Amino acid sequence: QKLHRESMQPEHVRSLAEHFAGPAASLPDLMMVTAISVMFAGFLRFNDLAQVSVRHDLLVVSESHMAITLPKSKTDQEGVGHVVRIARVGGPACPVGLTERLLSLGKYNRVPRFPGEDVGPLLRRVKFTPRGHELQHVTGTARSPISSLSYTSFREKLQAMCSTAGIKRGVMPHSMRIGGNSAAAARGVSEEARKAHGRWKSGAMVQLYTRLEDNTALDTTRNLGLA
Repeated sequence: QKLHRESMQPEHVRSLAEHFAGPAASLPDLMMVTAISVMFAGFLRFNDLAQVSVRHDLLVVSESHMAITLPKSKTDQEGVGHVVRIARVGGPACPVGLTERLLSLGKYNRVPRFPGEDVGPLLRRVKFTPRGHELQHVTGTARSPISSLSYTSFREKLQAMCSTAGIKRGVMPHSMRIGGNSAAAARGVSEEARKAHGRWKSGAMVQLYTRLEDNTALDTTRNLGLA
């Protein structure tokens, strides 16, 4: 069935970064904008984002890009995992730069100190203390792992931030996956490359997640040579 969620646009991600991820951004705001940018650039579902671990060997940041290892996903039926690579593009909405800032501001522990210690996901609950915002839990255990922020909480925060930033369309957590793929399509990225990046099994699924804005859709008839 055709998806009815509207797509997030690149300018929306930039707007959210300008509103909520400035130099004095709070930990919860920076975490949300980072999550939005990473989902957009990585074509991630919310369930994918919830699994993004900050462990040093599962979230690797370099000068050119970052590599995120997803242990499992909806399309990974064999359970072999996927590595999502996201380029460093610069600017206030860069997913790599935002991730680096978030890891630093949140004081995440990225290296387990003993076997069975859980360092937790990138997206998680935050508490307010006399010292300011802090991660609710820095580490957990294999028996009691740190949970990601819930889908409902994420959706509500996303919609509140979009409203504040003046983004009128009905944005949902899946809007970033649709928007990232659609933005790539509008800029000439091949269907095969988008299928691989989005971890889709067929071209039909890629098309299902593609939304072309009016100006892009009109380019077809503008280039027919009728003028």
